[in-house]
Amino acid sequence: MLSAGRQLYPAAMRMAGKDGWIKVEFIVQTDGRVDPCTIRVLEYSDEAFIDPGVDMLLNSAFSRPEYPTYMQQTINWRVSG
Repeated sequence: MLSAGRQLYPAAMRMAGKDGWIKVEFIVQTDGRVDPCTIRVLEYSDEAFIDPGVDMLLNSAFSRPEYPTYMQQTINWRVSG
């Protein structure tokens, strides 16, 4: 990933002190952007993390592949200290 989109922490999860994660698969197009139609959430710790994780992916930039490329990624949220 060249640049990650802004990763918003779900307010209710932050207030509850809960860490979270989602595991997603998607295709990176030749322009380095995620094809929104290909995003699939495989697993998650809480539904509250799904929308912020997908938003982050859609606003991220990846290295430009020669061909559309399948990827899997886990996005994590951690409550600081």
